[in-house]
Amino acid sequence: MGIPDKENMNPFWLLFLWSIQVALVIIVAILNPNHYTTFDSGYYLASARFLMDGQGYLIQDGSVTVWNSVFPMGYSLLIALVALGTGIKVLWASKIVNLLFSGLWLFYLNKWFGTKTALLTGSILLFGNFLKIWVHTWSEPSFLILLFFLLYHFQKMDSQPNLKRGLTVLLLGIALMLIRYAGIFIIFLTLLVGFSSLYKRRFVLAKINFGLALGWTSFIALYFLINNLLGNSWYGGERFYGLNEFSTTFILFIKALINEILVFRNTDFMHLDAIFVFGLFAQSIVLFLAFKKMNFKPSFIHFKKDSITQYTFIFALMYLLFLVIIRLLSPFDEPGYRLMSPFSFLFLWILLYSFSSQRIVLKPVYLLYFGIFIVLTWLELAPEKNINEKLTPLFQLF
Repeated sequence: MGIPDKENMNPFWLLFLWSIQVALVIIVAILNPNHYTTFDSGYYLASARFLMDGQGYLIQDGSVTVWNSVFPMGYSLLIALVALGTGIKVLWASKIVNLLFSGLWLFYLNKWFGTKTALLTGSILLFGNFLKIWVHTWSEPSFLILLFFLLYHFQKMDSQPNLKRGLTVLLLGIALMLIRYAGIFIIFLTLLVGFSSLYKRRFVLAKINFGLALGWTSFIALYFLINNLLGNSWYGGERFYGLNEFSTTFILFIKALINEILVFRNTDFMHLDAIFVFGLFAQSIVLFLAFKKMNFKPSFIHFKKDSITQYTFIFALMYLLFLVIIRLLSPFDEPGYRLMSPFSFLFLWILLYSFSSQRIVLKPVYLLYFGIFIVLTWLELAPEKNINEKLTPLFQLF
């Protein structure tokens, strides 16, 4: 017995998966002393409160309130709407916003790809790194889901280049940029696809892509202009200070990619804590046994021309290249799981989608292995501080 390859699974399992994520996010957020809020979270929540009071998209700057040009208003607006609609505090409204997006994603995965594929690919939501992102009051969860919706319709537009599909992509792109300024990377991607379409003599598709690039550029330019008029800053202060050293930036991203591969536990490459060593060993063993037992070959990922996997890879790669270029121009935080999440989210989806496409009956033992693998990724939720320091007093008792 097991889950068959055919799409006859009960969608109830998707609700069950989402319920697990909801429970974990809420429990972890409650147990954490600051409920997984950071400096950035303060901006989102403060602006949400000002929006609820009808004062506008503002933040407190000393003794005065100013227009919030540091972050686009999308996430704070969503928090304010949920808080107004439910009557709960903005902190918990932010968690609900994140969870509503994951529920919406699972719904459309089921609609577009079937329950089996939706269940396997949707399990990304339970991976440690993404649980940590979802539990934070950050805009990344909504950004990731909107990015996936965008690339899905973008791929469909390739096969059906019409005005209706183009308008859908246009609106999703605007929504993406209203969540994070990093969404502007889609402008460069669209231009590349437009020139590629011209080369292939697909003139209708080229026209739509160039129209999208123009529309998105006009929108973000207008938004930056509003920022400057209302907040005396295009995008929240000076962000570009000249070129950073290429070799240093390259090494930073190599380290970041290694950490994205090591799903059980990240490392700072300066200290090897006990959990990291255990996670590295466990991940190697689990993957080796899985590939051996299920007889996988490295070629099980297929990038068919104009397929959803091909477009997902293109979006992931373009985001990564955009991030590298911006890091060369601006000394923002070192790329960690938060900044890298769009790349790793899409790449992991490709792997799980390719896995779900195999003609394999998902026997209970396989599901057990996968479940253990996911639970082990929760090691990423353990404290960042070197665990050896915490265990030393215990070791001294023996």
